[in-house]
Amino acid sequence: MNALETVSTWAARLEWSDVPEEVRHQALRSWVNIVGCAVAGSAHPLISVLERSLLAWSGSGHCSIVGRSATTDVLSATLLNCTSSGVHVFDDTHAQAVVHGSGPPAGALLALSEMRLRSGREALLAFSLGLELAYRLGKALGVAPAQADMRWLQTAITAPFSVAMASGKLMGLNAERLLAAASIALAQSTGMRTATGQSWARISPGETAQFGLKAAFYAEQGIRGGLQALDGPNGFLACFSTRPHLPWLVDDLGERWEILDNTFKPYPSGVVINPVIEACMALHAPLAQSGSSVRAIELLLNPMAIQLTNQPHPDSVVAAQVSLQHWAAVVLVDGQAGLMQIESARLTDPQVSLLRERVQLVPDESMPLTAARVVVRLEDGTTLQQAVSACLGSATRPMTDKDIDQKFLTITAGVLGSERAGALLQACRGIESLPNAAAIAQAARLPG
Repeated sequence: MNALETVSTWAARLEWSDVPEEVRHQALRSWVNIVGCAVAGSAHPLISVLERSLLAWSGSGHCSIVGRSATTDVLSATLLNCTSSGVHVFDDTHAQAVVHGSGPPAGALLALSEMRLRSGREALLAFSLGLELAYRLGKALGVAPAQADMRWLQTAITAPFSVAMASGKLMGLNAERLLAAASIALAQSTGMRTATGQSWARISPGETAQFGLKAAFYAEQGIRGGLQALDGPNGFLACFSTRPHLPWLVDDLGERWEILDNTFKPYPSGVVINPVIEACMALHAPLAQSGSSVRAIELLLNPMAIQLTNQPHPDSVVAAQVSLQHWAAVVLVDGQAGLMQIESARLTDPQVSLLRERVQLVPDESMPLTAARVVVRLEDGTTLQQAVSACLGSATRPMTDKDIDQKFLTITAGVLGSERAGALLQACRGIESLPNAAAIAQAARLPG
């Protein structure tokens, strides 16, 4: 068997009993986190724009749009659900691969579960599969000894494959049809990093997730994409990586689980900004008590963090979410790092704008991506500094189940209300015992 056949055969044979308990637990944590993110993101203005754009021409259907009152066809619901899950950049991230893996398969499965009667356990198994393959493919693209081509958004280009496999699994496709779905999906991957800081960067994973679901539908009807779609001379890996490492994807299937390295975000920012946020939160009170104005703010951090999030003049909320300069400035002023800190009012606040101009980025090769040092130099000659060696939400300081549940309730209550948010959390936590997985999508929908 070639690589694609190996993965497809394993995926077709995978049963819930094959999944170790610790992997089940992490998959459930990932599910709870991403459903909460999707509900919270549904209130974002971008989702209203997408809903107006899509529903005018989309097909009729009864699939729920998470956090909204409308229903639509399964493909439009997939795009909207997935976009909602990542629009606040509050989702999850693999500790090694630059992939936010949960949103695309969750967005598709929430919609698909309302078309195909499947149990909650079947849905969670399909989600676990899609998430595992998203991270394995992401590692094959860019985790040493692989070397990524950073012109591409890793989440967007891995989404079609992970969604095709997750959706195909929930649909009950056999190994041959799963291979076909994967090959079709891989041939249509896209997502250029040129969109970073723009609204399209939030929509792109939803668009590619939608195609992953279409690939599963195509494969179900017998359409094929070819055995060379993954590792052929013109295949996916050759196109999207400067030095791919296929063993990250195909070796130790069912023995090594990349889901276990999934991490969750305590702040709605680019994940590499988190250590800067924590350091600035610790410096907020000393700065306020000093009574002196700021002369300079130095951020010492990993060069890749700078490469990914150097946005000195964010001109939109989307750009501010992935701006080191904005987060350092706003957290030093507010002492908080929540959704309010990326609202337009904070973006244009004169004090925040002034501090953004005084941020200096200092690359430090010795810093891991989860670490940072912030040095604040004051006009009176005083220096304040704070180092973070491993931020909350990193692999060495993971969010607990209690942390994730509290995050879920905090960010969803504004959309659903406290009572409905609590009921949805209970449904997500109890997904394994649900006779019909569609109950979660329906509980996440607004009445209307």
